[in-house]
Amino acid sequence: MLRFLFKNKLSVFGSVLVVGSVIVLLYNYYKLQHLISSIQTVEKVYIEKEKTESEFKYGKTNLNINYLYIESESTDHRFYSYENTGKDLSSQDLEKAASEIPAGSKISIWVDEEENKDYKDVEIQKLKIDGNTVINNPANYLYLVLSMIIGLLFLLISRKYA
Repeated sequence: MLRFLFKNKLSVFGSVLVVGSVIVLLYNYYKLQHLISSIQTVEKVYIEKEKTESEFKYGKTNLNINYLYIESESTDHRFYSYENTGKDLSSQDLEKAASEIPAGSKISIWVDEEENKDYKDVEIQKLKIDGNTVINNPANYLYLVLSMIIGLLFLLISRKYA
């Protein structure tokens, strides 16, 4: 069996795709099991922009990152979500989310348990206000399933032509 999986370059690539996708799926399942939720009262919502220029081998690049911060009354944590906007200076998604979260409103927020213990700034995994999901950072399972299917096709093709 192992001889077949590593027989040629195509079978190695297919094996890596399938095994890598399964590992990422298991990690995402583990991560979902360690989320905690709480209901917070919003004190302040704001967006900070970080503009970074970087040089690499072929020229310069802009790495503009927008952060949406939510401060609550009951904890000293700041909850954040971010988006890398590239050359754009603003993020329509984060601005829309900030406009939907008025100060004083009750929100349901899901964060990573370990990150909540260790850090003051905690990344938002899921955010709901009045039953509507405003921010949701799920793993994209479509790409994982697609890479598993492509990996299995590569294994079948390598077996047929080996």
